[in-house]
Amino acid sequence: MKIKPLQLRVNGQIRLSKVRVIDDNNEQVGVIFTRDALEMAKTAGLDLVEIAPHSRPPVCKILDYGKYKYDLSKKNNKSRHNRLKEIRMSSRIEQHDIDFRTKNARKFLSKGDKVQIEMMFKGRDNAHKEIGLKTVNRIVETLLDVAKIDKPGKMHGNKYLVTLSPK
Repeated sequence: MKIKPLQLRVNGQIRLSKVRVIDDNNEQVGVIFTRDALEMAKTAGLDLVEIAPHSRPPVCKILDYGKYKYDLSKKNNKSRHNRLKEIRMSSRIEQHDIDFRTKNARKFLSKGDKVQIEMMFKGRDNAHKEIGLKTVNRIVETLLDVAKIDKPGKMHGNKYLVTLSPK
């Protein structure tokens, strides 16, 4: 069970009498009284944070709680911006659908996501690939004001792929 950082108990919120302590150098101190652990944290100028509340005794770590929360939020934001959104279409796509997919791609790029445009060729479409390639190039040209080409167009089997990333 994962605990959100806002649900972690800090300093005076820890109610049990004994806790297992890890100091600010990531070394185990052992099981000690909570008041002694709080004194150690205060001496170091840091906080006592309960990082594993469901174990017995709970595991507490001496660290800077503000920096810990900041690092967690940066980590979450960094993983968020590495997402890849796919937009799939065939070469027989109509203009309204092209506009709709372009609008969605623009929305994804503005949120910081990468976009992969995938043009699929089936059956007789393989004889006229230039039609599908023109469509993809038109879409890419309209998105170049908010995106840059991450990976240029390339055929993979019966698919043509272009990857765009936000500017």
